Amino acid sequence: MRAALIVALSIVVVSATACATQPSRPGPDASALRFAIPNEPLAVPVIVTYESDLFTEHGVTVDATPVECCTRALDALIEGEYDVSLATDVALAARSIDSDGFRILATVAVAEDDSRVVARRSAGIETAADLAGKRIGVVRSGQAHCYLHTLLESESLLENAVELVFLENSEGHDALHSGDIDAYATRPPMIGRLVGDLRSDAVILEAPVSPTKTLSLVVRDDVLEHRPDDVALLLSALIESEELTSDRQHVGSVGAPWLDTLPDVLSADVATANFRVQLDQALIVALEEQMRWIIGSPCFEDVPSVTAMPDVLTLVDPSPLWSLDPSRVRIIGWEPR
Repeated sequence: MRAALIVALSIVVVSATACATQPSRPGPDASALRFAIPNEPLAVPVIVTYESDLFTEHGVTVDATPVECCTRALDALIEGEYDVSLATDVALAARSIDSDGFRILATVAVAEDDSRVVARRSAGIETAADLAGKRIGVVRSGQAHCYLHTLLESESLLENAVELVFLENSEGHDALHSGDIDAYATRPPMIGRLVGDLRSDAVILEAPVSPTKTLSLVVRDDVLEHRPDDVALLLSALIESEELTSDRQHVGSVGAPWLDTLPDVLSADVATANFRVQLDQALIVALEEQMRWIIGSPCFEDVPSVTAMPDVLTLVDPSPLWSLDPSRVRIIGWEPR
């Protein structure tokens, strides 16, 4: 039924994309926290907080910038281009193995993974089993990469049973449409655009059980050290915005211009998402699972070899959230300082 909904809405998305207007933003402010907002439906709590001026009302200036995807947002933060970003557990697990200098402050959204694999029927693909030997595009270490792994595993296919083609998210549409790849693992709103263009040639492949996806707030260590008050104000504004994000129609109308989609489509994409600022043991478990996959996957041969699992607890700093509301922190083995 989810696939049918995507197909039904995708034709409208394609026609609306051309006329969607990007939100206006203020000029740069030297004192502002530079915030990378990925093109990800679960980012709408931050978008709503920003567009409702709650950051300003709480006393922190934020310069929010749209970024192509979570992986790129996190990379840009690590490189110093941004102070704060959002990232999925997959992106965080991949980068934390070979990068440092950032901490997870809170999860802002949890939902069933909305990634899918869009394939071309003309490439001889009707089911997931038909992916064997095919060229499949995906953003490396992105959420859709993990979803593709889950889908292949459900068919007892190893990742080396297919030809993975690592692409930028913006390249996937043209690569699939032109036939350079046979299938593309991606997420909304790209799924709708692909289905709208391919029409009857499109096949949407779903894993029997979708993994859970989390979107977390990440800050650079130096920002956390030198601007702790601004970090606390950022979190308090996001907590207050939870009342606004409970209205999914409002979320859709506010977030759609940022994500280049339609309000009704976005509202449907996040209908079952849990928008709550928290740090839960489930995030720790998810990060550990993703790290095990990355360390053991042939797709990550360039990741430094490790002899033991990294200590995931070192990636989180619950203190700022704990100081605001201790009930929002539920992590085994962590004690407030």
